Amino acid sequence: MTEQQRLDKATYLLRAMAHPIRFQITLRLLETNELTVTQLQEQMQLDQSLVSHHLNKMRDRGLLDSRRHGSNRFYSVGDPIYAECISKLLASPLVTNKHA
Repeated sequence: MTEQQRLDKATYLLRAMAHPIRFQITLRLLETNELTVTQLQEQMQLDQSLVSHHLNKMRDRGLLDSRRHGSNRFYSVGDPIYAECISKLLASPLVTNKHA
């Protein structure tokens, strides 16, 4: 993979993360390990179709994993590096307003 392809892929993934609803979904999944669409929808108080839309985008980009159990689909953070990235971002002085 060329340097430009790597940069394009990284930008593509960052765009997939950079949405308030997707960020909130990620945080909830990091707190609980896995949730269904219904559980997320109830916790976030959003329409199920909107939550499903964002989950599908995140899963299609490899940010989330999913598994089916009966009639439910459970979602979880698919890549430990993605989880670490979000955790480090939240701890960053740029987010916590602790920078000069």
